[in-house]
Amino acid sequence: MAKILIVDDESSIRLLLREMVAILGHEAAEAESGQEALRMIANAGADIVLMDFRMPGMNGIEALKRIHKSKALLPVIFVTGEDGASTAIEAMRFGAHDFLKKPVSCDAVRKVIESAIETLRHQVRVEFKTSMESAEPKEKIIGRSPQMLPIYKLIGQAAASNATVLITGESGTGKELVARAVHQHSGRSGCPFVAVNCAALLENLLESTLFGHEKGSFTGAHQRHIGKFEQAAGGTIFLDEVSEMSVALQAKLLRILQEKTFERVGAEETLTCDVRVVAATNRNLDEEVENGGFRQDLYYRLNVVQIRMPPLRERREDIPLLAEYLLEQVAGELGRSEIPVLSPDALQVLLRNNWPGNIRELRNELARALVTAPSGVILREHLSVEPGTSGQADDGTFWACSKEQLDEIGEGIYDAMIPDFERRLIQYALDRTGENQVQASKLLGISRTKLRDRMAQFDL
Repeated sequence: MAKILIVDDESSIRLLLREMVAILGHEAAEAESGQEALRMIANAGADIVLMDFRMPGMNGIEALKRIHKSKALLPVIFVTGEDGASTAIEAMRFGAHDFLKKPVSCDAVRKVIESAIETLRHQVRVEFKTSMESAEPKEKIIGRSPQMLPIYKLIGQAAASNATVLITGESGTGKELVARAVHQHSGRSGCPFVAVNCAALLENLLESTLFGHEKGSFTGAHQRHIGKFEQAAGGTIFLDEVSEMSVALQAKLLRILQEKTFERVGAEETLTCDVRVVAATNRNLDEEVENGGFRQDLYYRLNVVQIRMPPLRERREDIPLLAEYLLEQVAGELGRSEIPVLSPDALQVLLRNNWPGNIRELRNELARALVTAPSGVILREHLSVEPGTSGQADDGTFWACSKEQLDEIGEGIYDAMIPDFERRLIQYALDRTGENQVQASKLLGISRTKLRDRMAQFDL
């Protein structure tokens, strides 16, 4: 049986949690403020704390900091109605054991209490940096769906360490925003955040971009160039599409991760660097390792903390909130003074769409719609997407013609249909990206070489 202190300024919430704790067979005590909780912990002690995030006087984060000054091992679990990424990230960054969003179930409370008891049993101590408040980023991670809360927790936990982070997920899901959030909430937030798109540069240019070069080291090197690793000194470097790196460059990156040293191109001097590496990819690196396209030892070094960003179709309930946020952004960029509004019919279209391009595609669609909606009210007719389109099997975009042929094919439907579908899919990606092969290959999740081969095969 554990002694659990419940801290909340609302008596009804304290009563509910007290009943849950009693049902689970534990002893409960109550405090209605952070100040009272500190006094009770000092006088009577506690094994676990269930605490609200927003309270009059001393908020939950401040109470957590003070608790951990004297009771570093005491598990604190936030139970709050606060929405948004920053609440969960800050809670985990400053050492909360876990984070539950109201309303909570007895089963959810049971699981976090059992986890906290197990942590106490093994006396695991984690040191959290608490000296620097993070600045509010210009762009935010938006989402309140169940799929996003574990991500916020991981961001907070990763931010409290110097571990490398690997962010996976489809293109357009917001991987760079996650990388920026890890940096913003870390002890390195006062130092540079440097982002590099590894897919956008040829190998020799990428090497020079990352590590720098000396004057005269190659044709066109008219002066010394300081690379991104040096520019990011003390901070974070974000390597987007890291799977596009050549094997030779992967070896240099591995050396930095292992030894914190490198040389500029054409230089003999060995430099040291204190930089946190956050990488991202839209590929399956396990398959890349198996196929020999990515070093296994580098994969292990990068994959210390993995954060998978779900595609938008897996968290449709976030679309209304995302649309509101993105419309406000786009309106500002377009110099519109009115606050854009989505009609119910337009919102339903957005909710039913599959969004293969994810949040990036949603943003582009809203920008296009706002341009054609002079009143600032986006109606169904202002949208270019059709309900249920973007890759659903029954939408007619790819399959309408082929369905009519099914009965005539007889045997061998697979061999007859797959090439036709692949051709249509590649044409769709090229149309969506304005025939930009780099972007089309990212959208499809295949290499540019494979895309070019398929284009030749299908005479596209």
